[in-house]
Amino acid sequence: MMDTIFTNKSARKLLPIAASFAAVYGVSTPANAFTIGSLNPDSAPGIHANKAPYTVGITSADVGKTFSTYWILKGATTQPLKAKAYFKVTELTSSNLSLDTVLFNRTDDSFRAALTNLGLGVSPNANKVSFKSKGDVFKYAYVETGKQYFPGGYQDIDVCINTVKTGSKSNCAGGAVKDGLQAGDKDIFGLDIAGKYGNNPTVTLQTFPVKFHTSEGIYELSASKPREVPTPAATLGIIAFGAISAVSTLKRKSKSITE
Repeated sequence: MMDTIFTNKSARKLLPIAASFAAVYGVSTPANAFTIGSLNPDSAPGIHANKAPYTVGITSADVGKTFSTYWILKGATTQPLKAKAYFKVTELTSSNLSLDTVLFNRTDDSFRAALTNLGLGVSPNANKVSFKSKGDVFKYAYVETGKQYFPGGYQDIDVCINTVKTGSKSNCAGGAVKDGLQAGDKDIFGLDIAGKYGNNPTVTLQTFPVKFHTSEGIYELSASKPREVPTPAATLGIIAFGAISAVSTLKRKSKSITE
C-alpha cells in the first residue's frame, strides 16, 4: 500500500519538499550512510521489554539523505496499530540538526486511532527545538527538562513533538484522540534541533516512541529498526508525484467551476 493520501493543503505544502528531494537526488548517493544501532534492551519498557530501542547515527555526510522507520502493534486492538515516518536530514552543523519529516498513520481508517505524540532521544543532548514548518496536526515541539520521560516509561527522550500545547515538564503528555493524526492520514513538518554537536558534527537519534490514543485504550510504541531509504528518488518521487497530481487536479476542478 503506497502512502499517498493527500489533502489539498498538504499537497501544496509538500511541493517544495519534493523539489528539495529531487534536487538532492539528481546524483547517486553513497551506499553507506546512517549508522543504525541499538541501546541496551533493558531500557525498553512495557510490551517492548527485552527489545533494544534503535538508534540512528548521523554525520555531515548524511545531509540530503533519508531514513525511514515504522511502528506496529498487533493483537491489542480490533485493528493493528500502524504508523510510518520518513526523516530527511537537510542540515547538520556544529549547532543544528534539521529534519524534514513525513508521518503516516497507517492504521485502518475503520478503527478510531490517532497519533498524538512523537518523541526523539538526541545525543549530544538537544537544548532547543523549533519548527521550520509546522504540520497541520503536529504544531508544538519542545525540549523536555528533568528526567525526560515519554508516556509508557521511555526515558532520555529530549524532544517531544505534540498535537496540543503542553509544557517542558509534562513528560510529553499528549492530547485526546480528536486532537491527533487520524487513521489513514499523514502530516508533514520540518524541525530544527539545536545542540552542541562538535566541529565534526555527529548526532545520534534514538527510540522514536509514539503514542496512539484509540477508542480501546492508549498505547505507546518504540520504532522498529530504521533503514536508509535505498532509492530515495523513486520512493519519495511517489510523494512528489502525488503532490503534483493533487495540485493539478485542484487546478482542473477550479477551471471547470469558473467555466
